[in-house]
Amino acid sequence: MSAPPISTYTVVVRCAESLIRLPFDRAIAIGPVTSEYGGYHLVIRTRAERVEAFSTLIPRELWIEVTGPAPSMDIAVRLAAAYSEEFVRQIAFATNAWQGLLSIHLGYESTPDLRERPFFQNWIRDETGLPRVAREIDPDLIFRVLVAIASLPIKQRSRFMRAVIQYSDALQQWRLGGELYAASHLFMGAEAITPLALEQELKRRGLKTRKDLERELNGPPPTSLALRIAAYLYTKAGGRISSKLDSWARLTLIFKEDLQAYRVAKAVSDKFEHGIEHHSALHQQAKDSINRTAFYLRDALFALIPLSDADRRQLQAHPYADPMASSGFERQLRGKLVSDHTDLAAEGDVYPVVRWEFSLLDLKHLADGRTEMRVAQKIAPRLGRGVSLTVEGVAFAGPTPTDVADLEMEVVRGSAQPSHAISGAGVELSLADKALGKWIHPFGSFILNSNVLPHLGRYWLSKLATEQVAVPPDLPLGEVASIILQIIAESPALLPLREKCESAWREAVELHHVRAFVAVARPEPAGLTVQRPEGTPEVRVMDDVATLVGLSDRVVAIVQRLTALLDDVVIATTASKQTT
Repeated sequence: MSAPPISTYTVVVRCAESLIRLPFDRAIAIGPVTSEYGGYHLVIRTRAERVEAFSTLIPRELWIEVTGPAPSMDIAVRLAAAYSEEFVRQIAFATNAWQGLLSIHLGYESTPDLRERPFFQNWIRDETGLPRVAREIDPDLIFRVLVAIASLPIKQRSRFMRAVIQYSDALQQWRLGGELYAASHLFMGAEAITPLALEQELKRRGLKTRKDLERELNGPPPTSLALRIAAYLYTKAGGRISSKLDSWARLTLIFKEDLQAYRVAKAVSDKFEHGIEHHSALHQQAKDSINRTAFYLRDALFALIPLSDADRRQLQAHPYADPMASSGFERQLRGKLVSDHTDLAAEGDVYPVVRWEFSLLDLKHLADGRTEMRVAQKIAPRLGRGVSLTVEGVAFAGPTPTDVADLEMEVVRGSAQPSHAISGAGVELSLADKALGKWIHPFGSFILNSNVLPHLGRYWLSKLATEQVAVPPDLPLGEVASIILQIIAESPALLPLREKCESAWREAVELHHVRAFVAVARPEPAGLTVQRPEGTPEVRVMDDVATLVGLSDRVVAIVQRLTALLDDVVIATTASKQTT
């Protein structure tokens, strides 16, 4: 049976949410990449959106065009996806910015001189709205990194890429709340390149084998005949005598003898992988270690490829030195709802909400690499009948330093019900300076995490109460906790758990009281401030964002603790009933 004919195909891959941006007039061309069917060529560029009203093109996501031979469209698509992912992850590692989510966009046969061609398209939503915050890169520099990686022997390149994949996965998690997952990927990357680091050290010392290096580091092995016989029999029986050389290599060659960073990174990775410790405790350790771990891993990877000193210095300096946060723009609005009743949501909605729309009016790329945007903003509240909203302040911040000036905003009155309009007293809009950005995400995270506690209290009651207990939705958490603890105190089966439950619910109520206090505070660059009645001074309730992050971590930890305790309570109650 003859082999199917080989045709040429072109496949386009898109990287949604990519944080990497090439100049519009530049692209990175790669090829030929060897496959079993012939050489493939890739062209990586930033998609440009042309808007008639703008003289400047709007930068969007990365596009990767892959062209090469294959016996069918399906095989061409599979190869294009594999090659695209490999090279775009290398670019992510080099630029310290996440590559985005890869998806096949379209494919077609591009063999010359054909009248009919197979065609395939997968519909993907185009990026729209404000341009994504992304890292502008130097294509020439990054191309030299790709060439250096390609020069590695196949076996070494395979292991090198395992670490690159772990590093780029860490970049995807590089945002507030993702530190634990990022730290785990980073340490797995360090484990992946340990054999390469050891090979490099053997060459540097003029040694041939790992045993030679162990002997140089630790001295000759024991000469005792009994010890040698015991070791032989142990290995003969299937046992494995672990070498400390890998741990030495990670600490010395990768972490540059930074014992503190190495211990924390290893402990976080091991405990997370094996479920030894609560996420909340590991999360804090991860936050304290990921920056140094990322630096050491990236530095060790650069040391394994043939780069010039000038290129290595450039890659370890601004703007590539620090991993780019994968979160986009944060927007927050603060105001006051005014209503004579508690039905605040518009008909068909569950909650009162405000639609905040942005329209891009102008875009400029400045000579220093920054982007300047002019946007029109519309605030459209969706509220219940008779409810009004006064907007008191808005905040806008990104993962990179963001300056905002000359705020212009239009307040749209609800068309269906005039009562949706912003209150007749007028709208006072204020935009805090860029220092406010550090408060935005921690503030929202703490409030959202704290909101879980009342729901968890009602869930406890549903599991504990022998009869249906009517819990008013506005019953304070302190009273809910009192009912729970009273039920536990009256059950002999739950006596061993009583102290733990009391301690946990005491902390939950305390944190919820803090939430009530923080919720009425106003984020300012210097801290959280509570507005007092007119004529009295404002009160600064918090001036360190780390305190707010710590409170949010405590809330997550207490939710996990209460969830685990409830399992113990239900098991103890069930066992008691079965015994009776």
